Amino acid sequence: MKVSNGWKMQIDRIASRFSHVEKKVDEYAAKRLPGCRRNAFTTVIWFVVAAVGVLGNVNHVARAELPDGALHEIRFSPANRGLGGVKPGGGFSTSIGFTDFSGVGYQPVEIVFRSQFATRGDLRLNYQVVNLLSTQTPDDNRLSVDIPIFVPQGTRTRKWVRYLPKWMMGNGYEVSVSQDGVILPGYRGVVGSTTDYQNLGYGLRWEQQAVSDLALDLLLITPADLTVGESKTLNSMRLPWLFEITVPWATNHNIANFGKFPAAAMSCGTGSLPKDWRGYQRWDSIVLTKAAIAKIKAREAEWNALLGWTLCGGTLVVWDVESQAELEALFDRAVATESKLTLKQFGDLGFYQDDFDRAGIQISDSGEYFLEGVLGVNASGVTTHPGPCKPSFYGVALGAGKAIAVSGIDSQNAKFNFLLNRPKWDFYLKLLGKDVSPILRRGAEPILGTGEYRKWLVPGVARPPVYVLVTFLAIFVILVGPVAYRRTTKSGRGHLMFVIAPMLAMVTTVSMFAYSLTVDGFSTLGRIRQITWIDGATGTAGERVRETYFAPISPRAGLTFSGDAEVLSVRRRDFKPWGSRHEMVAKPLGSVAITEKVQRFSRSFLPSREQKQFVSHRPRFDVGRLTLSRTDAKEPKCQVANELDFRINDAVVRDRQGTYWQVKNLKPGESQVAVMLAEEAARSVLGNYYLDHNPVAARGSQASRGPSWGGGVMNLTTELNSNLHSGARVTEGRFEGWLRDSLQLTVELPLGFFVAVCDVTQTVPAVEGCKIENSVHYVIGTLP
Repeated sequence: MKVSNGWKMQIDRIASRFSHVEKKVDEYAAKRLPGCRRNAFTTVIWFVVAAVGVLGNVNHVARAELPDGALHEIRFSPANRGLGGVKPGGGFSTSIGFTDFSGVGYQPVEIVFRSQFATRGDLRLNYQVVNLLSTQTPDDNRLSVDIPIFVPQGTRTRKWVRYLPKWMMGNGYEVSVSQDGVILPGYRGVVGSTTDYQNLGYGLRWEQQAVSDLALDLLLITPADLTVGESKTLNSMRLPWLFEITVPWATNHNIANFGKFPAAAMSCGTGSLPKDWRGYQRWDSIVLTKAAIAKIKAREAEWNALLGWTLCGGTLVVWDVESQAELEALFDRAVATESKLTLKQFGDLGFYQDDFDRAGIQISDSGEYFLEGVLGVNASGVTTHPGPCKPSFYGVALGAGKAIAVSGIDSQNAKFNFLLNRPKWDFYLKLLGKDVSPILRRGAEPILGTGEYRKWLVPGVARPPVYVLVTFLAIFVILVGPVAYRRTTKSGRGHLMFVIAPMLAMVTTVSMFAYSLTVDGFSTLGRIRQITWIDGATGTAGERVRETYFAPISPRAGLTFSGDAEVLSVRRRDFKPWGSRHEMVAKPLGSVAITEKVQRFSRSFLPSREQKQFVSHRPRFDVGRLTLSRTDAKEPKCQVANELDFRINDAVVRDRQGTYWQVKNLKPGESQVAVMLAEEAARSVLGNYYLDHNPVAARGSQASRGPSWGGGVMNLTTELNSNLHSGARVTEGRFEGWLRDSLQLTVELPLGFFVAVCDVTQTVPAVEGCKIENSVHYVIGTLP
């Protein structure tokens, strides 16, 4: 019988746990039966106990807080510590599980600690996880992540889930466990190094490496786990997705199933959902039912995770909603009078004419819209003649994300199982096609870098002071020539020039170096662009921060980010192709310490006299909101109240009647009578909001595409745009994209929306004590 490595490791771990039982039984037998060392009876007892232990501990991390489970897992036990003649000590076993996540973002890991007896004292452990060189790329994004774990006295079993930054594509990690700063013997190994990732950078096309950014990955959440029969029924529709229910789940991107862009889908119940919003980041869209939402809302941590993912730009599809009021009630907001949304209102949620065209929505001359070419399937499985239907659209804005639903797209099979509605699946597949790439949605690409980097540099630093240096050289030439040489020759002491010239050259050189070092000062400078997108109904928000730092001297404390943030680096483009970045750099870029509350990046992420950029996203559940009360007794009058915890410098609000209002210098907790703005005046103010903090376009930001075989890609965002959006440029991400469209292109706000300009909040800078320059905090969102 063939036994897998995982089973061998599990058997070894259980065997080591029960080794003391064998020893005690042998001692007892030796006393009762002289000359007996180990009889068959004791061996059978030991084997039965070990087998029961094995069967009772299989897949103990498979479904904890991760819907897709821990596919790659490594276990360490005291038996490992006894290897090489090292005496076992400590007596605990531990395992580290990873999901099958090959893209860039955050990798969830689950750490399980088990001890045969309650620990006799506090333990301070450190789990170090390093990207594996042979199966991840590019090498110069390799991170060494430290996870400090405190095990209190008296612990027997404990579990922790952490999310680790991952700026490389592929899978596979080097893992080690240390105690009090010393690596435990036998507690080091490699996990996730499968054959699927062995040829990254060389043998695989870039599309295969970046498959998670080319595939429409979908998560289906139902009230309870789907049965095997239900899964087979879903898959019988022959959709681009293959709905898997097996956990741990391996991402299966079969190119043949989805033409050029493979797809993957997973179905799960509500019993194993993430408690951290980053656990959903690998999914492009999430489909769920009303009953599933009701069950998730009963568990606050899981609901906040799902809501947080949506606030930061995710899209929820509520499958069985039949009215706008029903959808709004699900997300805790006042029920509007509209029974459904107009096509323009639906478009305000982030859909454009290209999306409607792709989904097959046609608009008649009278302004009515309908869906053309819907295929019906009768009870016998026969496809009926395609014809037009008039669907109803529903949606609510949730920060940068949204929850949407559609009704009126039906098939005969939907009468037997509402999920068996092939036309509706096809509609969502086409409508959400633009949301395939997480990199483009975030507006941050840590693999190769883009021209966006040059738009957000701290101005006026780390540049050679050419004119000043030329002035120093001119003074040197004048002193050596017309001054020193003429005077020494006139006095008959021309030989002194052999001393004067070198001394003047040394003084000039030292002066030039000193000026170059002191011109930028000695304190860290930062440029921050903070965007907070508020859901006015709940006071929650999604937040995006783009921050650039320049340090004359690398800060000893490094950089500190919030523990619940997703942090990605923004690279400076150096025009080095993808393939040349594989298996070239052995040393990690730096170390990152991950705890529940903070992420601490080492000082190597901000070297001396270099500008470094980062983009972070995170949800915020305690931001507050703006409220508006309007009276129309004699003339329109509007009162705006600030329920945020920071001051609003300037804001434009558009009420639901379409009128624009402006307030200035509105402090927290105060209200102010707003000034009514004509539409043209409002457009001018909105345009200036953007132009006053407009990024400066850099020449050469759109490089030509390189060859795409063997890792020769030079610009990943260009390749993604070319494949997903027919060459259209999508680089800023959802937050910046909305800001540019609303304040620069259309220059108008949707009804019930506001935009405010504020100071950067004090908790945002990642470098303590840095000086902020040319920074802005945009606050955008809906009214209650």
